[in-house]
Amino acid sequence: MSQNSGYVPSEDDRDSRIEATVNEYQSIRSSDAMPPRGGFLYSNPLPGPVDPVSPPQNGSVAEGKDVETPEVGYGFSAGPAKFEIADPESAIPKNTGPYAGMPKEVLLQYSEQPLWVGLRWFFLTIFIVAGLGLIAWTVFVIMTSPSCLPWWQDTVIYQIYPRSFKDSDGDGIGDIKGIHEKLGYLDDLGVKTVWLSPIFPSPMKDFGYDVSDYTGIWETFGTLDDFQRLLDAMHERGMKLILDFVPNHTSDQLEWFNKSRESVDPYTNYYVWRDCHDDNDGDGTPDPPPTNWRSVFTETMWQWDDTRQQCYLHQFLVEQPDLNLRNDHVKQELTEAIRTWLSRGVDGFRVDAIGHGLEEETYSVDAPDAPCVAQGNCPPDPYFTQLHNYTFEYDPERLHGIIQGWRDSVLTEYSNEPEKYRFMVTEVYLPPQGLTRYYGKDGKVEADFPFNFQLISGDSKYGNLPDYELTGTKTHELVDSWLKEVPARRWPNWVLGNHDNHRLPNRFNPEYSRAMMMMLLMLPGTPTTYYGEEIGMSDITPEVGKTQDPFCPDSGDPMDESGTFFATCRDYERAPMQWSAESNAGFSDNNETDQYGWTTWLPVNSDYQQGVNVEEQQSATDSALSMYKALIGMRGLSHLAIHRGWFCYVLYNENTFAFVRELEGAPGYLITMNLGDQPLTDDYFALDVGIPLEGTIAVSTRMDRNGDRVQLNKLDLAVGEGLVIEYAAGHNIHKHESMEEGRDCYIFSEKAYVNFMGILSTFRVE
Repeated sequence: MSQNSGYVPSEDDRDSRIEATVNEYQSIRSSDAMPPRGGFLYSNPLPGPVDPVSPPQNGSVAEGKDVETPEVGYGFSAGPAKFEIADPESAIPKNTGPYAGMPKEVLLQYSEQPLWVGLRWFFLTIFIVAGLGLIAWTVFVIMTSPSCLPWWQDTVIYQIYPRSFKDSDGDGIGDIKGIHEKLGYLDDLGVKTVWLSPIFPSPMKDFGYDVSDYTGIWETFGTLDDFQRLLDAMHERGMKLILDFVPNHTSDQLEWFNKSRESVDPYTNYYVWRDCHDDNDGDGTPDPPPTNWRSVFTETMWQWDDTRQQCYLHQFLVEQPDLNLRNDHVKQELTEAIRTWLSRGVDGFRVDAIGHGLEEETYSVDAPDAPCVAQGNCPPDPYFTQLHNYTFEYDPERLHGIIQGWRDSVLTEYSNEPEKYRFMVTEVYLPPQGLTRYYGKDGKVEADFPFNFQLISGDSKYGNLPDYELTGTKTHELVDSWLKEVPARRWPNWVLGNHDNHRLPNRFNPEYSRAMMMMLLMLPGTPTTYYGEEIGMSDITPEVGKTQDPFCPDSGDPMDESGTFFATCRDYERAPMQWSAESNAGFSDNNETDQYGWTTWLPVNSDYQQGVNVEEQQSATDSALSMYKALIGMRGLSHLAIHRGWFCYVLYNENTFAFVRELEGAPGYLITMNLGDQPLTDDYFALDVGIPLEGTIAVSTRMDRNGDRVQLNKLDLAVGEGLVIEYAAGHNIHKHESMEEGRDCYIFSEKAYVNFMGILSTFRVE
């Protein structure tokens, strides 16, 4: 038969030949007659190339004739090609194992041997166990790690006094569209939460805190549509909006009061009414009043009403009658007002003056004099000549029950998702021991936090830190008085300025005000800042007889810092925001003057022409604005120790206040400030608490040392200078044997970072 017949064996024939060849191969293998590894030679003994798809010649296949393929040596045939072993009798190694280049059939034979089966199962088991372990560790990390901080902890709250922020329509009064116009500025600062002082319809006797409609917008500020556009724009930027809520009192122009004075049900007892003597001298007050209680603004809390022929109670202005918060209808009305704003998308509320919410029920017990009366050292504000035991924080458990009711009945209802959480902060001026009760009780959340006024409150408008007491020791005392009282699993907060207190450069020497702002933004918890603080705005000086605040006296010396005018008038701190060096500081385009000769509702501070304005400070790298923006940037996730880490005091004395922020696995930060009147050099390494020998200045109050490498055993600070110094991770000062939690160190939310095989990251530590 021709060797070039082109015969292609069938599958069955090929399989049988392969099986026979493998069997023969195994026989040879067992007799140690095996060629060396790689000893297969591939050859085709046919005289010419074989084309398996060529048509058969001479009709051999068609005629059913067999096609023979010659066998040579040891090997097997796979079609027309022949695989042979060259010289099988020579070069036969002994006991040869598996080798490279084995055919699949040979490999399969070895794969069934116990050794290789065992190895496969061993590695498969390792793979499965490692995979399950990785899954278990991941689940552990997820379950034990804290979630991201809720938005109200991961923010700076920026208070806007709407009349003074930006005028969009040229009437000299700020408005909602003006706020909308400046959202880009706030966003660029890093501000993510804005608190608006009252924007509701009002006769403006107390500039919005005398509400005549709880669910509307004062027309001078704009419309509900303007408000909704502002709110939507803020949410698009990831910002939150908090409104003032005033539950203690209303305007005497509110419909509820008009119906109450006419004894129309159910409004008859919406307010506090009492029988009293007539107004004999025509001054509007009864003679005598039911009690001697002094109002915040006036000599008595009682006002005669001719329509009802009774007296109503007002803890503030005569035009601000107090609501009766014991009345269920009143509480329901207030709850529905909250619900209305939440349904519009508002993110939370600052509850105003809630400590004044309840009074002694018989309304017949006189208040005692404050001890300062006998001692002759009362502060200038006459309100402090009495002890207000019967009108402030009276029946506290019932008062807390009212606040808890707002949380449970409506705020919780609208807090269905983490980013939709509805926030509440309360305004109560109390020492920390009493203030922390507003966090809640028995594990129930009441307020998310009460405003902490330890750095702002006091017997006078200077608060607890007047210049002559601005020392490291006093600062430590005030900071620690709050931190040690914050309940477990609750969040601290800090306030340095607001619409009721003199501005920072006037309460502290201006050279210290930057350091105090640095401290505010670096302390653990949520800071609240007042518009204009970021550029170092200071007070204006009002003139007697040319004021807006009803609390400003008709006489006195506005420059006398010990006088009643200076202590009570709030025009000082409410002047318009200073945007540029243009006319009216860029706040308003108005050119028409009012009865006082002003083109804005309050005059602008003249220092806007000396660089105290946004426009100039945005382009100045050493400005207060640049510092403020840099410090807010330090509070984010890229600086975990400040974001949510430990706080530890490291040094406080007459001149220095210094603390660290740290977190395992993350860089630490030393924050130090010179509150003395001379330059100083401190040795932090010698404190022997684990502070390293050197660090890098991240932010300096003068913005002139940022990035400098400094030795912490000889750290120089100028008068009023503050520094944020970054040092390497791993020093863990809070673990030092001399540091005690609850005395030297505090933690309110901790996330420890570990490196597990370079893969996994976090777990919760509490």
